[in-house]
Amino acid sequence: MQEFGSTSLVGPVQVRCPYCQTVETLPAEAAHRVVALRARLAGLRAAQAAEEGPAVAYAKMIEVLRSYLWIYAGIGVLVIGGVVYSTIEEIQKATTATNIPESVRKELLSTTMQQSPIVIGILFGIVIGYILALRNYKKAVVPTLRARAPMQPGMPARCHSCGASLPADPTKGAFVQCAHCTAQNLISGDLVRDRVRLLDEETRAYSARGAGVQTRVSQATTKFQTYFLIGGGIGLLLAGLLSLLMQFVVETLFF
Repeated sequence: MQEFGSTSLVGPVQVRCPYCQTVETLPAEAAHRVVALRARLAGLRAAQAAEEGPAVAYAKMIEVLRSYLWIYAGIGVLVIGGVVYSTIEEIQKATTATNIPESVRKELLSTTMQQSPIVIGILFGIVIGYILALRNYKKAVVPTLRARAPMQPGMPARCHSCGASLPADPTKGAFVQCAHCTAQNLISGDLVRDRVRLLDEETRAYSARGAGVQTRVSQATTKFQTYFLIGGGIGLLLAGLLSLLMQFVVETLFF
């Protein structure tokens, strides 16, 4: 049976047989469990959207910028070429003109030589900032959203959140939504190219997580023993003090 009709948190819950199309209404107890699960799923999806939303929005913006990288590079080259050409032209005018005073000539040359480096420096600063931003994006954001690498060549990528198989890989740099947990997965070019390395990193991450669990269990066991001994010692001390107190009471009241 499959859910049928409204999936709201109020009202009856209906299910339908996928073979004979018979529709039935669940009893109140079963319907209450389904509605409770719907509420939990809605809360989890809201939390997931709140957690992944900013990262996904930022990643989509960066991926769009990366797709137009060559256009930006071409515009930058044209701007730099125009600045260099105009600078050379202004220098030639200032040096070949015969009807201007020498002080004016020096001022024109000085102004031209100062303005051009400023424009070129700003453009180079933008390029350097863009490159650094991309490096930081690849290091800090991509690993958190990138789909898991295929287990074997030709197999689909896997959801980074739940591990379920994703639909056929779309264009590199696109996002795919998991059909099971609705997480957004970034399909990057290194999923196939660096599949072995990514799988090794995934294995090491699981091993580190497992080692962390073992370490925490060992620490908890040691602390339990320590706290047990401390508690036992305190209990024995209290028992001795109470025994002495009772003995003192008995001897004071009855003897």
